[in-house]
Amino acid sequence: QERACWALCSIAAGTSEYQKQVAEAGGIDLVLAAMRGHAGSEEVQQEACRALNCITANSREIRKQVGAAGGIECVLAAMRTHSGSEEVQQEAQAVLRSIDSEGNAHEWP
Repeated sequence: QERACWALCSIAAGTSEYQKQVAEAGGIDLVLAAMRGHAGSEEVQQEACRALNCITANSREIRKQVGAAGGIECVLAAMRTHSGSEEVQQEAQAVLRSIDSEGNAHEWP
């Protein structure tokens, strides 16, 4: 699951079009399923948060999809479970900076 999240991030990091394709192909649901299914794995949580950041980087609509799919809850769970992991905390905070609990995207300075 860690490698799958890494692969999705690598694909989505290319362009806005790749991000859209990953989202449309079910990439968001796959990342969130990995987070839910491997909550105890620091590595999976880190890569999953990174993948969410890659997938949502240039699209307000995709950020809303992540919020609506329960992404905020998954990210918060990762932060609680891996509170001692600086890497998980950093990646998770990046997701939270762009999406609120209603699935609304924010424009931050």
